[in-house]
Amino acid sequence: MQHPESNAAVELCRLLLTKPHNNNVILNFCFDNRTAASIKCKAGKNEECYPLSLAINQKASFDIIFILCKQFPPALAELNQRKETLLHIAVRRNNNMDVLTMLLDESLDAASEVTVYGCTPLHYLCERSPSAEALSLFLSKYPQAAEKKDACGRLPLHCAFESKISLAAVSL
Repeated sequence: MQHPESNAAVELCRLLLTKPHNNNVILNFCFDNRTAASIKCKAGKNEECYPLSLAINQKASFDIIFILCKQFPPALAELNQRKETLLHIAVRRNNNMDVLTMLLDESLDAASEVTVYGCTPLHYLCERSPSAEALSLFLSKYPQAAEKKDACGRLPLHCAFESKISLAAVSL
């Protein structure tokens, strides 16, 4: 027999997977089922994750991501099978600046984590033609990331040139 908490986690994940997101329904569910954020649920074929990870991967609203982060902060340390942090995932999924800022503020260590391919979140960001604002945010929080090479020997700057980033952004 499943515990009510795990049923709530499954329902929360179902709500997060439903597009478009109904922010009010999800937020109310989070407030009514506070423990759901602390239970992993099936997210893919062979992977389980916390609802926070799923929310970031599904590009949920900042409010939803913020509430899940506050309800279960240990989820910020979660790594997926590729050793991506939630910050890597947020960058890869093009989450907005508010989400990126919150993740950096709540878990600065994530900025220095590397994937199985040796990529920091800054590598991911530079591969996506980031705004000058996003680059400035990352470099102000963790400037050493600019000097980290990935498994292929590329610096984030190499990734930026490959993605044809604007010269204004590179001049940061």
